[in-house]
Amino acid sequence: SFELSDSAVGEFAFEAVLSDGDKTHTELFNISVVTRSQPPSFELPPKITVFEDSGLYSHQVAVNISLEVSSACGSGQGFDIQFLVSSIDVTSGSDPLFSQDPAFASDGTLTFVPATNAVGKATVNVLLRQIGSSADPAVDSFEIAVQGVADAPAFDLEKPTVVVDANQGVSVVPRVAVNISRDGDQDVEFVVDDVGNPLLFLRRPTINVETGELTFETFPDASGSSTLTLHLSSTAELNDRDPSCLRPSETGYANVTGNGAGADCLFDDGPFKGVTSSVLKVLTIVVEPPVAGDPGVKLLWSVDCKSDASCACPSLDIPADLAAGASDDCAALDGARGSGGPTQTT
Repeated sequence: SFELSDSAVGEFAFEAVLSDGDKTHTELFNISVVTRSQPPSFELPPKITVFEDSGLYSHQVAVNISLEVSSACGSGQGFDIQFLVSSIDVTSGSDPLFSQDPAFASDGTLTFVPATNAVGKATVNVLLRQIGSSADPAVDSFEIAVQGVADAPAFDLEKPTVVVDANQGVSVVPRVAVNISRDGDQDVEFVVDDVGNPLLFLRRPTINVETGELTFETFPDASGSSTLTLHLSSTAELNDRDPSCLRPSETGYANVTGNGAGADCLFDDGPFKGVTSSVLKVLTIVVEPPVAGDPGVKLLWSVDCKSDASCACPSLDIPADLAAGASDDCAALDGARGSGGPTQTT
């Protein structure tokens, strides 16, 4: 029997002698103490969060990689190592979740690309093996969460220029804005950022977010044009920070930076925080001046000649600019020689 020293490896030779007093027998023994194969080990963050349509993810996330010690080399550097993704299980959301599946380089760098518009979660199971070693591979798993990002609302201007006459009171113009879209159940509203020639309006222009209808009112006798800049804006804050999340410095994984572990903390200041409004668009409102000679009123008169054929039409006592086109000829009036109902001219 014998007892090995701690961590002892190598060759040991000894002779054993058997004797009965008269005769002896000698035998040479060799004892080889070899390194026992130990599986490699590594650590992964439990969860990695990225954002919808964020493109290529590439960060070193596997840390504390420990390899089998080789008796021939004295360290694990004598072995080639290989990370293998054994399975990807989409647990919620879009499937497929990735346009480029998760994969690891030998230094622990993880790469993947979320699929376009994909949102969801997946569990990734990983193996680490040492090529040429008889040791079992190391295994671990982690979760990838692809967080949805609110897309910007959008719309088109079917009528980028609106023309109305002066003195119309409240103007309601249908279908000025069309193709109004929002992400999910966003609450959105049209915001007029700038109004050129604001003294034109008694009531500021607004657009109905459901119908695209433009409403405004001009001052009496006002005319001219006004250029507006407007956009469709979300009324809610998007991608608020999850108060329970951890920032990368709090995870213990120093190599995980950017939008790696704890990226759900970046909702309020990250590059993929979401867009709250559409691009600015320009709308022009033109208010035509009153037409010269248009009194904007109706003049009524009635002539009743009964049976007197010599009855003449009364003279029209109206301003000269309204007399153009008016006639003293009774035949031009409604009814026989003006006898009958009222007649109007403008």
